[in-house]
Amino acid sequence: MHDASLTFEQQQMLAKAEAAVEKLSEGYVPILLEEIDNIRTELQAGNDEEALILAHTVQGQAGTFGWPMVTEAAVHLYKVIEVQANSPISAYTIKSILDTMQLMLKNGLKGHTPQGKKLVADIVSMVNATPS
Repeated sequence: MHDASLTFEQQQMLAKAEAAVEKLSEGYVPILLEEIDNIRTELQAGNDEEALILAHTVQGQAGTFGWPMVTEAAVHLYKVIEVQANSPISAYTIKSILDTMQLMLKNGLKGHTPQGKKLVADIVSMVNATPS
């Protein structure tokens, strides 16, 4: 990333910081997969508030570590849990979103890939079709 408003030294510092975040993101996939499992566990136990906290955490962490499509999926997950986690239709939607997030991670759909965008578009369609 080159920004004309940054000095050469600042550009070097930014490049080092970006490289450090990229290195950290390599170990993030197992952590995020565990968080997804934790969301499932909390929902199954009826702990919607804890599931919301975890979904919010995933939103931030996924964005930080270069998984913007997972972040977008987590935003929709949060909305569905917040509105009506306990309805049968929402339960199906939630399961589908969590499964999609796992699919993105396991298949390395990092960044704004066409496949990731399609999966998020499918999530948006499903969420919009879910009665509130």
